[in-house]
Amino acid sequence: MLYQRWRHPTCHIIALEPNPDAFALLRRNVDDNGLAEVELHPHAAGATSAQVELHIPRGEDVYGVTDNSLRASTERPPAGVASVAITVPCVRLSDVLPARVDLPKLDVEGAESEIVEELVASGGISAVDRVVLEHTVGDSMAELTAIVSRLEAAGFHVRLSWPRTGSNDVLVRARRAASDDQRPVTH
Repeated sequence: MLYQRWRHPTCHIIALEPNPDAFALLRRNVDDNGLAEVELHPHAAGATSAQVELHIPRGEDVYGVTDNSLRASTERPPAGVASVAITVPCVRLSDVLPARVDLPKLDVEGAESEIVEELVASGGISAVDRVVLEHTVGDSMAELTAIVSRLEAAGFHVRLSWPRTGSNDVLVRARRAASDDQRPVTH
């Protein structure tokens, strides 16, 4: 968020963070840095508006990381990983997006495919110029393929990159084939 504010000082930022510990830090970060034009929502983003169960790891995880209080997922952690389950409000991303969005950045721990599907189905994707999302590839490439296909069908050029060698995380960057400013004007 700080980087985006530095790069684009007049942008309006909307942030959704369902983990109460992470939300408190986010709020403090915004306040301590005097960031204007920032909307913070203590919600999860999803394909539907509902209450969802959020699992927050506690103690050491499978990677040996002991400070997991800021991580959370709607997916149950693997066996042997202690977690606390809380119920949080979830909102459809298309319901909180303004009429025009330059760049939604999604890191939604497994809900990427459903959110992209909902944005396309609702027409909310038409407000978006670019998308960046992080997706964890599991046993199958099917979800990643579905995300890419939906974005391409909605008029985006998609580029994939793996930030770390051997990582299951892929960064999906999508840009409209032509933004509104570049689209030809017809009379």
